[in-house]
Amino acid sequence: MARGQFKWVPGGAAPKLERHSNAKLDLLELYLRNYFDTVVVDPAQERIAISFVDGFSGGGKYTDRDGQQRSGSPFVLLNAAAEAGQRLNRGRVKPLTIAPRFYFVDSSRGAVDYLRAELERDGYADALKTGEILLFKDQFEAISPKIIEDIKSRHRGGRSIFVLDQKGWSAVQFLTIRTILETLPRAEVILTFAVDWLMAYLNDGEEFKLALAKAGFGEAQIRRYIEARGLPGYRYIIPRLLRSDIQQLTGAAFFSPFFLRSSQADRDLWVIHLSKLTTARNVMVASHWQISNAAAMTTGSIHQGPAGLKMLGFDPHWEDALPMDFTFNETAEAAISTALGNELPQAVAGLDDGDPPTIEFLGSQLANHTAATKEQLETVLVELHRAGELDLLTPNGGRKRGASLSKLDRVRIPRQGKLFTF
Repeated sequence: MARGQFKWVPGGAAPKLERHSNAKLDLLELYLRNYFDTVVVDPAQERIAISFVDGFSGGGKYTDRDGQQRSGSPFVLLNAAAEAGQRLNRGRVKPLTIAPRFYFVDSSRGAVDYLRAELERDGYADALKTGEILLFKDQFEAISPKIIEDIKSRHRGGRSIFVLDQKGWSAVQFLTIRTILETLPRAEVILTFAVDWLMAYLNDGEEFKLALAKAGFGEAQIRRYIEARGLPGYRYIIPRLLRSDIQQLTGAAFFSPFFLRSSQADRDLWVIHLSKLTTARNVMVASHWQISNAAAMTTGSIHQGPAGLKMLGFDPHWEDALPMDFTFNETAEAAISTALGNELPQAVAGLDDGDPPTIEFLGSQLANHTAATKEQLETVLVELHRAGELDLLTPNGGRKRGASLSKLDRVRIPRQGKLFTF
């Protein structure tokens, strides 16, 4: 969890939890549970090696608004791995071993010492001795090459989750994220980015421009943001400019940039999920839907834009006077279903060049343009198939009859019958 103004004094009380921090921890807990449910699907699977990197770990414990202790991100990661090991082994014939390694990094000596004491107090002294848990008093940027190489040498593919909860927008360089994703193909990065704060303080002062340049933005990109700040729809325009630039700078094939809104906070925070895996992207998007519909949560995810396949794109005709907060609730789910029903035939037509795309390929091409989960997308595809507006085919080319889809099934525009005017 980003350190920011938090101060951990070994032996002292845990600092008070910021409003946004609680929202981020809620989402991280939910995502990790969904993550393990997704990667462990084979009942014969006996072992999963995984690395967790917390680049801004802090001291690991906080005091919430009610005066109760709340676990920070290091303990959320530790608890998620332990809980998954217990839950996923219920009823299994072959026991599943989850073999994690944890890298906790913070530049504050007080935070690292506080975290070490809390880990020992909670029973992790042996894990610290064996190297299952590694603590680093360092800047994440400085220590990241060592961590990346250690993960690479530990297991093929580098299955890992990097939690980079920076305070602001310039503590993590996009080149570092690119290196993570290129070196570790199965890595995922969860990056917080204070886009609301950036837009509020965006100016052409040298200090501000240097902060953006430190993250990896080029001079032309920075100039575009500053120019856009004077436009009526800047709160819509700037995030889309940033989205395109961040995806290009990090090399992430899949990019899920949704705002996290807490009822206790006065600003929205960007939680960006970056990976090269469509499955990982779907897990994060599904988590945004779940957290927004959980009755007990005071946290919700939003996106400013229309439902359907254009919600993450750029529409120069959008007007600032027309709020389009997509809030991942029941109303949004109905809206996205309607929009997908209208827009999917045209999307399929654009990919069907005589060789109908597979369901897997279609999903990968649409992932960065919608907040729909894989399940929501496939539900609408089946509905369009039944209505005769799309044809769903088996891998061998036969027409699908059931409602279940596999990634190798194909979809095409009907060769006869419907007349489309796109």
